[in-house]
Amino acid sequence: MLVFTGSLTRDFVLTCGKSFERSILGATYWLGMLIGSFVMGLISDVYGRMKSLMISVVVVAVAGFIGAWVTDPYSESKRFKIDSN
Repeated sequence: MLVFTGSLTRDFVLTCGKSFERSILGATYWLGMLIGSFVMGLISDVYGRMKSLMISVVVVAVAGFIGAWVTDPYSESKRFKIDSN
């Protein structure tokens, strides 16, 4: 059974006085989704859906692996940008 004991908010102390940073981190996720969707759409138009899907899977796997060593919220936001392909 997998049990999560932390969260971004608790791990990076993004409470009360730093609530704007939480909003920025959320916005970077959606920005990454926007850019990633656009880029993957172009790639799928040119090379096909299967190649686009495989590129996305590899990018998400690598970003998730690298994200295991994230030590600050801004590095986490970079992972969100990459991970949302």
